[in-house]
Amino acid sequence: MCTGILLKHEAMLDKYIGDSIMALFGAPISKVGHSLSACYAALEINEVLGEFNRENLQKSLPVFNTRIGINTGKMIVGNIGTETHLDYTAIGDAVNLASRLEGVNKLFGTSIIISESTYQEAKDGIEVRELDFISVKGKETPVNIYELIGRKGNISPLEKRTRDIFSEGIPLYRNKSFPLAEKVFNEVLIVNPSDLAAAHYIDRCKKLQVSPPPDDWDGVYKFLQK
Repeated sequence: MCTGILLKHEAMLDKYIGDSIMALFGAPISKVGHSLSACYAALEINEVLGEFNRENLQKSLPVFNTRIGINTGKMIVGNIGTETHLDYTAIGDAVNLASRLEGVNKLFGTSIIISESTYQEAKDGIEVRELDFISVKGKETPVNIYELIGRKGNISPLEKRTRDIFSEGIPLYRNKSFPLAEKVFNEVLIVNPSDLAAAHYIDRCKKLQVSPPPDDWDGVYKFLQK
């Protein structure tokens, strides 16, 4: 399923890693709009998986979840290895960040997270929710991250309402107005009780009210898991 969707959107399948797939967009042949193609592929994977899970529920069969991380940046791409074993692959900090963003989905209960660089290149064609300003394991420089929700103009009223209220809480949180931010994120849960990102921020706000951050706090959340 995922392989066919990725190929449809002109991805290069790099490798299968256990139950994961690493795919490249814009290589080996450069392509205009490769960041947007990656976003559309991720959204289609989620849509098809949703249909698959609905059918499985009707048959009392297991359902499956997926997590996707997307990043856009410079990397080394080519035949990498030794004279006896070469793999056409990509390496570099940009690749590592995409892998870390996949894991960050666990923190927010989301399915697709994209980086600031991907958002800037694809923003005219997608709907997102800003999630956090975060530093990940192995990367000192923090990045803004976004939940990819849908194609431009194609999100539900519930998704839009959830995003609109959530976006009011983020600046309050970063300005250390934790009681007010907590109140806003609670309003998100009234509208959408299943929104785990809002629940996560409520937990953060409670902890930061008990143990306030230092005066020079920059709002960066350090995610040290893989």
